[in-house]
Amino acid sequence: ECCKTARTACFDGVFTFEVCCLQKATPFASWPLGLALVGIPNSGTTSVARHLEAHKQVLLMQHRPNGTATNNSEFQALDSWIQSSRAAVAKFGQVLARKNRAGRLLAVKDPTAIFDGKKLWALSQIPKLKFL
Repeated sequence: ECCKTARTACFDGVFTFEVCCLQKATPFASWPLGLALVGIPNSGTTSVARHLEAHKQVLLMQHRPNGTATNNSEFQALDSWIQSSRAAVAKFGQVLARKNRAGRLLAVKDPTAIFDGKKLWALSQIPKLKFL
């Protein structure tokens, strides 16, 4: 119904009419991620992430609540990016690319993503992203 009427209440900064109804690319499509660790809390995502981090060809990208990339905290603020503007989402994708100058496999960990359809949808827009 939202696509038929183009009601603005149905859309936000990332989930625009063009993305949802006309299937134009989302800004998440530019994120250079290769692997997403999703699950439920206490399902072992942290253990898997620690093992992956030990591999020299894997870079586990994580996220501070203020939106800056770091290697020290969770990537669970993806929902804040979903509510952000397209420009902010694209800019964070550029930050991710700069962090990976060595060409390693970029991975993210979010054990709560399974509970949030918007997070999973946003991650599913990233080409060649594998889920674990």
